Amino acid sequence: MTEAEILSELRAIVRDVTGEAVLVTRKTDLLGDLQLDSLKQLELVVEIENRFGICLDAEDEQGLATVAELTARIADRMSGREFGDA
Repeated sequence: MTEAEILSELRAIVRDVTGEAVLVTRKTDLLGDLQLDSLKQLELVVEIENRFGICLDAEDEQGLATVAELTARIADRMSGREFGDA
């Protein structure tokens, strides 16, 4: 799956979790722009894991600021690589 396809899926997931059309770009700040409370953040993580067939642990979630970073992390998990591996 390409990063563009992952981004498209993330847009759909955010729409489903928030219940509204939210502009999601690669530069979208996950916390600042999306303004998700802790329950919505958990729903987002669960939906990502289910949709992409991956498991994100606490280390995966730490340090992610933008949708671009999340997209890269998902791509790495889907390829079976640890994040940051070459």
